[in-house]
Amino acid sequence: GSVVEYSPTISGYFLGGQYQYTKQVLTASAFLPTFWKLVLVQSLKFANLTGSVIGRYDHFLAGGVNYEGVIRGYPDRSFGDLFVSGDHVGYNLLVYSTEIQYPVMERRLYLSLFSDFGNTWAKPSDINFSDLLTGVGSGVKLQVPMLGLIGFDFALGLDDYPYGVDPFNSTVTYQQKTGAKPPYFEIHFRFGRPF
Repeated sequence: GSVVEYSPTISGYFLGGQYQYTKQVLTASAFLPTFWKLVLVQSLKFANLTGSVIGRYDHFLAGGVNYEGVIRGYPDRSFGDLFVSGDHVGYNLLVYSTEIQYPVMERRLYLSLFSDFGNTWAKPSDINFSDLLTGVGSGVKLQVPMLGLIGFDFALGLDDYPYGVDPFNSTVTYQQKTGAKPPYFEIHFRFGRPF
């Protein structure tokens, strides 16, 4: 099956309030049975935020298993919270995930292999597919009645990523800050979300 969802949000303007912005989120997911009980799951999310007065916590965050943008292999909410050259980079989001799931116990326990690609940008014109950060790995998920999904993902982040800004307002990467080189290993705990 498949699911496509478009979610617009208006804050302020003729509605009143402290902030004035519009937020648009388009999400598409497809679940395709393949051979030997394997299921191919693909998900794409594009989000845009524009406005004249945007709150500190209204921008998009990505990285890890964050609800707005799942990019496993990186710390949760590690993208979208930087100001670079005066522009906030969390105003546009693009995330694509593909996953192969195998049901060990039908409708209960699943094993998976996945790859995630995504990033955040300040303006739509800044979106560049060569900026997409990549995470790959495997996971296990257990569907628990009345609780939902509980799972662990073991992932490698394959790219260096923006970590902060220096006193001259230039982007500093995680590798520059810590000396650690990719790939970066992360274990993610998931609760309540099906994909």
